[in-house]
Amino acid sequence: MILYFTDRSLNVIGKASTSLPGGYGIINDSKVEDIETMAVSLECDVLYEDSPQKVENYTTPGNYVLRKCKKDKDILFQIIEAEKDDDAGTWHIYCEDAGLDLLNEVALKTNNAKNLTVTQAVNNTIVGSGYEIDINKVTDNTTKLCEFSEQTRSERLKEIAELFEVELDYRFTLSEDGHTVNHKYIDIYKKRGSNNGVFLRKGRDIDNITVTKSIENLATSLYAYGDSDDSGTPVTLDGYKYDDGDFVVAAQTFDDRDGDGKADTGYCLQSRKALEKWGRSVNGTKRHITKLYNLNTVSQKALFKGALKELKSVCKIAVNYECSITNTEKEVALGDTVNVVDEKSKLFLSARILKIETSEVDRTKTLTLGDYLIKQSGISEQTRQNITQIITTVIGNRVQEMTAEEVRRICT
Repeated sequence: MILYFTDRSLNVIGKASTSLPGGYGIINDSKVEDIETMAVSLECDVLYEDSPQKVENYTTPGNYVLRKCKKDKDILFQIIEAEKDDDAGTWHIYCEDAGLDLLNEVALKTNNAKNLTVTQAVNNTIVGSGYEIDINKVTDNTTKLCEFSEQTRSERLKEIAELFEVELDYRFTLSEDGHTVNHKYIDIYKKRGSNNGVFLRKGRDIDNITVTKSIENLATSLYAYGDSDDSGTPVTLDGYKYDDGDFVVAAQTFDDRDGDGKADTGYCLQSRKALEKWGRSVNGTKRHITKLYNLNTVSQKALFKGALKELKSVCKIAVNYECSITNTEKEVALGDTVNVVDEKSKLFLSARILKIETSEVDRTKTLTLGDYLIKQSGISEQTRQNITQIITTVIGNRVQEMTAEEVRRICT
């Protein structure tokens, strides 16, 4: 793997590699591709040897990094963070797919709702950005009512993808010498990846399979809300009609927000089947597990579509399968559907690749498969331990005697 460092004008100013003689070395690399965020990130340590100042110049946040590998597509990243470690003699860099430079560009609120195709909606968003649509696997015979609030261009593109139920990919083409970006493309797919009948067998193609199941994000009902409309009121599902026998928009009671002695009512998207299986029993009546869902939109239809997709993903146990490919001849890509076989555990799985973590230095490729990625939320275990240490240091043996309010005061 070779990393070419460029300045803001995409002029190459240096390079580092995992194997080439001369130049600077790379260790502890990790490239992560995620189907849900449509993003790719790269982390690595660049050894600076006796030239810390020169490597510091290469790895300045804001510079670009072109990653070239023999069996992988070229990707242009932007350096987001850099950290020097004198003991290790390295500059650690964290980079994101340069397609995310649209994250820093504003997309203004639309004045009027318009019926647009996905091509029109994407073109309207990327105009003047240097990006253009290249591969488009979606036929433009479907229009959607598009109305957007002020947001970044990358957020707008993600919302468009959700509205039209498509997937986007950022891509770049390079000059003949590989040192200059000629074109920046956004490709549109109905669904990324392919199903070529690839089989991955434990003990031959992959190593140990880790199965993760979680109900951390489980919900049977979503209270959905968007941005404020012209009247200053946030868009909700109030008045929206939908009922397919399972999923339904219906009134639901909450806490007494106004303090008038009566429970408040709001309109939620609910799942009857999920309620029957997961609902909490209160005085013999099943009650919904309700979570909030927010989407940056002033379109009620777009809000509903986003909420429906979200509820379908969280109204059941989330299952992810993680394994590392040991057979380097097996070529797979993000979004592909593969068949995993573990005869000893009687596991026969056909699933989509949702995430790929690659290290060229360690020569490893880890796949996460399933229907939806399990989202990590809440306070991590390490954070909990850190908070406990802080509290213990401050008040010693009184940790177990503290009230929730006392803990809150210390942690804020």
